[in-house]
Amino acid sequence: NLETGIFQFASPRVALLFDVALIATYAYVLSWLAVRAFARIAGLRRAGDGAEDFRMTWLNRLGWALPLAVFSDVAENVMTLVVIQCISANWQLLGKLSAVAMSVFTAGNLIGLLGVLVLLIWSLAVHVPKP
Repeated sequence: NLETGIFQFASPRVALLFDVALIATYAYVLSWLAVRAFARIAGLRRAGDGAEDFRMTWLNRLGWALPLAVFSDVAENVMTLVVIQCISANWQLLGKLSAVAMSVFTAGNLIGLLGVLVLLIWSLAVHVPKP
C-alpha cells in the first residue's frame, strides 16, 4: 500500500531536504569533473569556428547531461512532495499520476548521470599532446 509505505518513515519531508543537500554536493563535484572532461575533449576552440563534426555534435549533447541529471533529480523531489501531499489529502488518482511523473524524472536523472559517465570516459580516451 502506497500510503502506509510513505508514512512508515518518520519524516519523509526531512529526508527530501537531506536529498537536496546531496544533490547540491554531487552537482558541485560532478561539475568540476564534467567541465574538465568537456574542455579536454573540445581542445582549444573559438566560438563559431565552424568545426561542426560528428564528435563536436555529440560533445555538445553530452554537455547537457549534468544539468539534465540535476534538474531531473530536483523535479523528482518536488514530485515526491506532491505524492506525499496527495496521499495525505486522500487524492489517490492525482497521487498515482504524480508517482508516474516522479518515475519519469528518475529516468531523466539516470540518463543524465549516464551521459556524464560517458563524457568522463571519453575524456580519458582523448590524447592531449604536451606543449
